[in-house]
Amino acid sequence: MRNTFLIILFTVTLFSCNKDNGLENLRNQVAGKWEIEKRVCGLCMTPLTIYPEGNGNIIVLLIDGTFERRLHDSLIFKGKFFLNKSNECGKPDSDISLSTNESSITTPLFVQIVAGKLQLNTPSCYADGAGTTYRRIQ
Repeated sequence: MRNTFLIILFTVTLFSCNKDNGLENLRNQVAGKWEIEKRVCGLCMTPLTIYPEGNGNIIVLLIDGTFERRLHDSLIFKGKFFLNKSNECGKPDSDISLSTNESSITTPLFVQIVAGKLQLNTPSCYADGAGTTYRRIQ
């Protein structure tokens, strides 16, 4: 009985650590300065917008959980971001969502790093299927 309890305790501890490590690893990966590269919006008037390099639409994500939205050198918004495990609307490619304390953005966005690019996507059950890709600039 004692061995069974220890095995269960060890397993729970192991899986708990893996979740925290996944969030912490992703926080380290997303930390940096990112410039918008493209925005895809399934049901929008303009379904795909490609942004040229140097367009100045930048987000800065810091390891301490703070972020900035910038237009070139002008600060547009400064606040906090949060990474959480999420299964809103079913499981997409990523199950980690990014949310902020920015009042104009209330939807959590699923976050991934794919081929060195930061991808923020709305949950799969949202009608417009919007997604934004950023290129790392620092």
